[in-house]
Amino acid sequence: MLLSGRLKVEKNIEIRSLEEASYQVAYHISYAGTLATLMLRCWRLILGLILLITGTVEDKLKAAGSIKVVLAFAFLVPSRTSTLLVWLTYEVAALPRFLSTNFSNHAIFFSRLADRSKIEQFT
Repeated sequence: MLLSGRLKVEKNIEIRSLEEASYQVAYHISYAGTLATLMLRCWRLILGLILLITGTVEDKLKAAGSIKVVLAFAFLVPSRTSTLLVWLTYEVAALPRFLSTNFSNHAIFFSRLADRSKIEQFT
């Protein structure tokens, strides 16, 4: 009787810990996804600001539109995994297009920064 009671208690602990583990896994997945989404939004915001400073008129209009979209949803916290996946997919899909259309401007901007830092080191 005592042995079967111990087995029963151990079984209940395993079930309870499995439930707790599943909640912890779901929480960490949601937290990591939210952080990844926010990091992508911040990256797009930074690139948009760089383009506003260094880009042509057309690039500045694209950057302003991108910044407007990022800021419009900056305070949106996804409450469900499906919402999170939709926004993460949107951000990941938009980032390469945003980078590829403006890659030359970024390269010029960073090369100018490197040249300025070299000049400042010698003066």
